[in-house]
Amino acid sequence: MLVNVWKHGGRDYTLVSLVYRSTRFARASNLTVQPAGWTLGLAHFMDFSDRHWSLIGSVQGPLDGREPPTFWLRLRWRG
Repeated sequence: MLVNVWKHGGRDYTLVSLVYRSTRFARASNLTVQPAGWTLGLAHFMDFSDRHWSLIGSVQGPLDGREPPTFWLRLRWRG
């Protein structure tokens, strides 16, 4: 696993990870074998200046293209 984190001004961070996974099963039932390969993950975390709002965005997926990447976004308000 290789990970790098960059801290931007304030409370903003960007994270990049590269993970090698050996051959494994895709489900707990052990019926589908997933081949070995690399997975890339990118994420960005930020707090807005008033610190009431935060935003996290992420994308990750295998580099060989056998599955489409997974995207998610979370917007949070703290009172």
